[in-house]
Amino acid sequence: FSVMVDGSELVNFGAMTGRPLRITPGSLLFRQMKVRGFWGMKPNLPAADIGRMLGELVTLAAKGELDLPVDGVFDLEQIAEAVKASDEPGRKGKVVLRG
Repeated sequence: FSVMVDGSELVNFGAMTGRPLRITPGSLLFRQMKVRGFWGMKPNLPAADIGRMLGELVTLAAKGELDLPVDGVFDLEQIAEAVKASDEPGRKGKVVLRG
């Protein structure tokens, strides 16, 4: 939060570490910060909403404003290794398949 400007919004869409977010009440109250979660596969979410949210993510990624850490990249032939890497605790990013 220390690098964010007053009134900014933090969107969390990952929970790889399982650790809780540490946010001080002062950041929310005095700096008017907002925090929200995003999960694109939420049941009963209209397709238009999913499309809009994914569009926001694509736009941020295209602008270079979305940091998506990658821990490993695997070819499709390496699927067993990719699954094993995905199950590793403490990963530093997503496991990506390419093919």
